[in-house]
Amino acid sequence: MAIPLSSDRRPRIRILQKILESTLGGSGRIALEYQLSRILGDEPLQAFIDSPRKFYEALTEIFGEGGAGIAFKFICGKLLELSRTVYPTPGDLFELMLKNEEAASEEIRKLIQEAIRRE
Repeated sequence: MAIPLSSDRRPRIRILQKILESTLGGSGRIALEYQLSRILGDEPLQAFIDSPRKFYEALTEIFGEGGAGIAFKFICGKLLELSRTVYPTPGDLFELMLKNEEAASEEIRKLIQEAIRRE
């Protein structure tokens, strides 16, 4: 189930929804969240934070391996932009996610917190 974009009780999810909506539009964001929820369960965007590898694998089911890599890096790039952070790069986060999911999750949490702070 897609969480409304205006949900103030979940700022981390709201940031990710804004990233998706900025690219896909409202309907596209809802459709992607729906497809992700079929694979990941009720809170699919939380998986990007807690289990980025599982999130990537879900994207792979939807977009294929090439498309999933592009989508994951794009989300990371927009998150870096919102947090006004230069390093790590989207490619660095992607490689970290493949090698060390826990470390990638920690980096993603830091970036999201910075993006929330800068809102």
